[in-house]
Amino acid sequence: DIITPVDTVKFNAYLNSALQLRNSYWVESLLLMFVIICGHWFWLEYSVHNGSTWYANIIHGKTKINMVGYWYFFVSLPIFQFLLLRWYFRLFIWYRLLWNISRMPLQLNSLHPDRAGGLGFLSNTVIAFSLFLLAHTVLLAGMISNRIWYDGANLLDFKIDMLGVIFLLLSLVLMPLAFFLLPMSQAKRIGTNQYGVMASNFVNTFRTRWLNKIYDKDVVSPDDIQSLADLSNSFVATRDMKVLPFELTNILQLIIIAILPLVPLIFTIIPFDQIIRCVLRIFA
Repeated sequence: DIITPVDTVKFNAYLNSALQLRNSYWVESLLLMFVIICGHWFWLEYSVHNGSTWYANIIHGKTKINMVGYWYFFVSLPIFQFLLLRWYFRLFIWYRLLWNISRMPLQLNSLHPDRAGGLGFLSNTVIAFSLFLLAHTVLLAGMISNRIWYDGANLLDFKIDMLGVIFLLLSLVLMPLAFFLLPMSQAKRIGTNQYGVMASNFVNTFRTRWLNKIYDKDVVSPDDIQSLADLSNSFVATRDMKVLPFELTNILQLIIIAILPLVPLIFTIIPFDQIIRCVLRIFA
């Protein structure tokens, strides 16, 4: 019942529009054309380094692509770029869908046990982007390792780049969930006010009956005491409601997944045998 029956038609229209965009052959054709026309130039302009490497050699100051490089540039790389752009477009569809839904008059319940007004299930969608993050940091790790092995760079030279990419990726995944900040904040504020007024009336009545006629056993029943406890729990649940449909654990999961491909790069500045010796000292 988060979506009211009156808005069901509009909600279904948003879903159908998202599915149509996802299945659009025209969009994928345009993405493929963009990769063919601009992908090769973009990669050469921003990703290829100045030294010789496994896919190209520097001869008389000019980059000469070898046979492996031709396969890399004209087969493997376009496929990768197409899949990456396709993921970006699907991320756009996700943004658009959640934005439209967040603008609807949602019926959020501040007492919902997920502490998110009933939208706690959206936190599960964050994990669906794990491979999306992993693909980017694998790409970043490959680019950094190329710079280290072929250009003589140091891993610490890229600390700002790594932090910036991870922060950007986390923002891309979590940003659409932030669209619900306003309706969730409003639900929390309204729920707190409503249950606060009800709680005040109840406890005032309870106090009057308890203190003024404390010796009258029939005045305050066990049901009244249980109702007071239930009311307190309801007020606490409303007060502790989150204003974003994700938790700190979701962020930590994404960070761990994102940095996994970067971990082996530590061996470029710290020898593997030295790390083993340190580990052995810890457990010795």
